[in-house]
Amino acid sequence: MLDIRDDGRGFVPQEAAEGFGVEGMRRRARAVGGTREVESEPGRGSAVAAAVPVIPAEGERP
Repeated sequence: MLDIRDDGRGFVPQEAAEGFGVEGMRRRARAVGGTREVESEPGRGSAVAAAVPVIPAEGERP
């Protein structure tokens, strides 16, 4: 699990944005069976949480 917070300028998560940032994170997390959550508000900072399941290395037991 990864949880990142800042006290920066924030943004509106529902609005389309250029680049691959937040949406790219959602796609990559989902591709490996994980999740991504975003909380942000203009002028109040942002928080991003991502969780992905543990995938054992080849030959290891879960």
